[in-house]
Amino acid sequence: MSKVYSKFDFVGKNKRLESFLIFCLYACFIFLLTTCSSDSLSFPEGFVQFYPKLEAWENRSEGFTLVSISSADGAQGFFEWDAEGIYGRIVEVGASKDVRFFSIGDGGMNGLALEAKKKGKSLEIFYNSMLQNSYVSQGESNQHKISVDRLKAIEDLRLLGGMFEETQENGRKISMRLQYLVSRKDFEEKAFDDFLRRGNSPYKMAEFRRARLEASSLVKYDLPEDSGNSDSESTKNVSKEDRSSRVQYLLPPIEYYEIQYPIYISENIICVATQYYLFNGGAHGSASTDLDIIDRKTGKRLEVGDVLVGDWKIALGPKLKAELLRQSRYWKASGSAAKVQNDKNISIEDLRELGLFESDIYPSDKIFLCKTGIGFEYDQYELAPRYFGEFIILLPWDELKPFLNPAFFTDGQILGSI
Repeated sequence: MSKVYSKFDFVGKNKRLESFLIFCLYACFIFLLTTCSSDSLSFPEGFVQFYPKLEAWENRSEGFTLVSISSADGAQGFFEWDAEGIYGRIVEVGASKDVRFFSIGDGGMNGLALEAKKKGKSLEIFYNSMLQNSYVSQGESNQHKISVDRLKAIEDLRLLGGMFEETQENGRKISMRLQYLVSRKDFEEKAFDDFLRRGNSPYKMAEFRRARLEASSLVKYDLPEDSGNSDSESTKNVSKEDRSSRVQYLLPPIEYYEIQYPIYISENIICVATQYYLFNGGAHGSASTDLDIIDRKTGKRLEVGDVLVGDWKIALGPKLKAELLRQSRYWKASGSAAKVQNDKNISIEDLRELGLFESDIYPSDKIFLCKTGIGFEYDQYELAPRYFGEFIILLPWDELKPFLNPAFFTDGQILGSI
């Protein structure tokens, strides 16, 4: 009898063990499922997802790079052409058959335009060197051409976008446009999450942004029952429908944009811009830009102190001023910018004659690296009135050598190659 019970007990133990293992596997499956779903591979419900097109081109011998991001409702990017001494933010991308057009906005040679024609797997880039300002232009314009090849360093990079619109119970309309940079390499993607999105994936960041926007928009407005003046009686007698329309009138729409994109890409370094825009009523919204430099080999973010040392805050001011005066010769001829003269005419030494707030410039802590050198970014209102937009001023490596951190730089090259 004992043998029978012993055999039966052994079989029972096996079944219990099997059930326990099945339960453990099921629990692990549920855990992984919930983990993945909490960080799902799509934007939250209500978002319309889109995929901006990322392209990059280069010509190393002339120090040319162009990073272009385009989608149905916008364009971003940056280009530099060291041999020609021109650079700027791309704000519009157009196309006609095999020809593309890149318009340069604030943040560089404002008003400059590039034309790109397909030539096999390469592009031919054209631009007209005649300065934008009619006061500056001397003689006939001169067209420049360069052949550029695709930049291989972007192969693992892509952009994800999401748009969201909603009308809330209080009648207020909110809209949001998000665009995030991602990588197919897990190591690099973690760095992007950590430094560009506060440790969140693009999808979790979208949830966070929407929750904050919805919470901030739930402001209750109401017309006063008795304002203490002659209009109080008329206010009291306002119908419910009329009151509702007045309340909605008091609730301006909220628009929020968070647009992330690379402005310079190499095998070792990637520089990323994140542009923010918020409209919450008033004459216009507020805008700003953050810049991040990420070492693609170590996954670390470089701070200003990792790049520049010494008294650069004092020494680079005059250099930035001189470069901005040179840059201004390319600005669109409007307002005070039309007064700019070239070297053959009377030169301007006081930036206030261009419409800026002050005569001098101090280096910004917002910087990025590129083939030409280091770019310094200034948000709206930092240097000039709002209509000037943001400023980007590039200083070449040769002028920066005394202030480069030797821990990272050797003859203007960071970690082997910029």
